[in-house]
Amino acid sequence: MHVAPPSNQPLVSVIMPAFDAQDTIIEALVSVREGGIGSDDLQIVVVDDGSTTPLRDVLARSPEAAGVELITLPFNHGVATAGNVALRQAKGRYVARMDADDISLPGRLARQIAFLEARPDLAFCGTQAQLFGEADGWGRDGKVPTSKQSCIAALPIMCPFYNPSVVFHRARCGSSLFYDPGMMTSDDYELWVRLFENGKLGENLDWAGIKYRIHPDQMTSRLRAKFVVDDVRIKARALAKILQDDGGLEHLAIAVVLALQTGMRKKLGYRSAIRDLLQRAMAMPEYRAEWSITRDTLLRNFAAVQAEQSVSTTNLVAELVLWFGRMTADARAGAERTVHFQPGG
Repeated sequence: MHVAPPSNQPLVSVIMPAFDAQDTIIEALVSVREGGIGSDDLQIVVVDDGSTTPLRDVLARSPEAAGVELITLPFNHGVATAGNVALRQAKGRYVARMDADDISLPGRLARQIAFLEARPDLAFCGTQAQLFGEADGWGRDGKVPTSKQSCIAALPIMCPFYNPSVVFHRARCGSSLFYDPGMMTSDDYELWVRLFENGKLGENLDWAGIKYRIHPDQMTSRLRAKFVVDDVRIKARALAKILQDDGGLEHLAIAVVLALQTGMRKKLGYRSAIRDLLQRAMAMPEYRAEWSITRDTLLRNFAAVQAEQSVSTTNLVAELVLWFGRMTADARAGAERTVHFQPGG
């Protein structure tokens, strides 16, 4: 049942950091207004992060920008800082993240809010994405995991949410809802891991809620070396957390398979990064012996799994999960038998 927010509080605040987005921001704003939320329940906060062409004049000339709250920063601070400025201004019970060069598809805000209303176990949710624009070499396809279990499993190997597709339940996220200004390119990925660390879980709805623009000038493309460093650090942190949780080995099984999926990850050396993490990771004390067997078996069979294989290789995924599950169950029962794993397609 929908509960109306207090009259002085909008239902949802859309926060939109923007830098040099004068050619795309109006289209983004129009799309947000088509999200299925009435104007009285919608707050839009734009933070102009030191654009070379200030957005104030662009918004002033556009009737579509009526009612938008604009904050102008005197110089470029970075998307994480701009996002935090917008969060401090946001008053909604829900907060939706949106980029100034993307397009929100009709009705998505209302659908995501209804989903979160029905799922008190979740702090946020995202959606799939339709990609458009210029190829950038990352090999993305707009698909992300859906259930919270698969999102957790994916955290050590990929960013499982499209940032501009996410809607947060503000109270459920609590003090975890802020971006790390030290992350120039991976601020959203770090946020997902931190929310997970604090027990704030999310899912992705299995439909496209945004059109996500791809272009070579995106931060992750311009600062690729910095991105890879931050990216691997976050993956190591997520994996370390998962290995300390009950059921972590099952999650890691799925994560390793995801690590081997696409040419993009192969090109960036994700295989060697995951191999290194496997070699250095330690499980909880009660899983130490089985983890040693698990790790050694994975490393021996690592080269046999082709990067071109995908999650559609159902037998491989299922076998890994079942194998890890059996080992965990055996360890708890005190059994002394070895379950042998043979990679399959």
